[in-house]
Amino acid sequence: MVFCMNKKAQASLEYLMTYGWALILIATVIAVLIFVVMAPTDMVIFSSSDPTKIMIKGYSNIGTGVEIKLQNITGGKIEVTKITLTSPFLGGTVNGQTIHSGIDIESPIPIPAGGVIYFKDITYGGGTAGGTITIDYTDFVGLPRTVDIKPTEGASNLESVQILISDCPYTINEPGFYILANNLGPYEGTCITIAADNVLLNCDGKSITGKNKESTDIGIFSDTSQNVIVENCTITEFGDGIRLVFSSYTTLRNNTAFGNFNGIKFWKSGPHNILQENNTSNNNTYGIIIMDSPDNTLINNISGENTSGVYISASNNSILTNNNASNNKSPAGNSTGFFISNSSGCVLTGNVANNNDRGIEFFGSAFTYTALNNTVCGSDPGNDILCGGTVFGSDNKATNLQDCDSLEDTIDCPLP
Repeated sequence: MVFCMNKKAQASLEYLMTYGWALILIATVIAVLIFVVMAPTDMVIFSSSDPTKIMIKGYSNIGTGVEIKLQNITGGKIEVTKITLTSPFLGGTVNGQTIHSGIDIESPIPIPAGGVIYFKDITYGGGTAGGTITIDYTDFVGLPRTVDIKPTEGASNLESVQILISDCPYTINEPGFYILANNLGPYEGTCITIAADNVLLNCDGKSITGKNKESTDIGIFSDTSQNVIVENCTITEFGDGIRLVFSSYTTLRNNTAFGNFNGIKFWKSGPHNILQENNTSNNNTYGIIIMDSPDNTLINNISGENTSGVYISASNNSILTNNNASNNKSPAGNSTGFFISNSSGCVLTGNVANNNDRGIEFFGSAFTYTALNNTVCGSDPGNDILCGGTVFGSDNKATNLQDCDSLEDTIDCPLP
């Protein structure tokens, strides 16, 4: 049997046989790109009304189910006394207790310093159309406080599309989710500038490298921005690894800044900037330097083997919890683990500052500070804790104190 076909049909068949494999390949690549680059469009970003005390540690949402982890960074133990859900939030559990909309929890929930408030299986009906989780709690000095957890307006699609950054310099002028496509540098100048609000920059473990740490060059520069997250970056060989100027509600987490003049620098920024689980060791001068920037939270950071570890000046109400600033020394013998100057209301809890020239130094006779459960050992003689202002607190481990009459129940360091 013989089949006949017209010339157009024959040409079409020959075209498909010749180029069909290319069409299939193109379609496959497009499908892969869509799968890799596009994230769920229904992603909702939640925010805390007081992130310097109750911080968003993580969240996930699948369909109408939501899990939210909050962290107590008040500097002490708190007790959650009431949780109220407003629509479209419905029932679920918190730290194992069942909760319903508008109904008190069964019994108060104690949360230690650094502990987690874990909401699980919360039913959530919608986008950024409203709804609040209101948490009433008593802080570590017995004062009643309230914090609200809400979906962030206008940010429901922040993670919907990943925008790739492949070279320096790069300026972020629009809200969105930015990710490094590859290692950047070596580059002379400022590599990435963030000049927009509602930005998530994820380096995905990749590095940003400069050329001159004795310069004014910056690895990542946040300029007059708010609601910014920078995470998973490794930054080296800049004047400042990360610098914030006139920026607020910014979170820097899980970044490594080494081999710079300064690791992380804040200037005239705040309120409500958070540094969490960063490593700012092995920089020429300061691991972390914060100036004229109030209401910061530093938790679980490492800042060792710099000239000085953490320097805070004119930055009231900063909370430092469970940070480690050890082995900071200089030939002049005046390096400090933590130097807190002219900054009333700063609270240091559970930090470690061992083997520095000076462990923790508070400066400014007109200012009041709090120090609880810190470990400060192995400093040069007489320089574990220096109280240049009024310092209240207790249960610190230190042997040599200067002018610290208001500190109680200090425990001696073990003998070397």
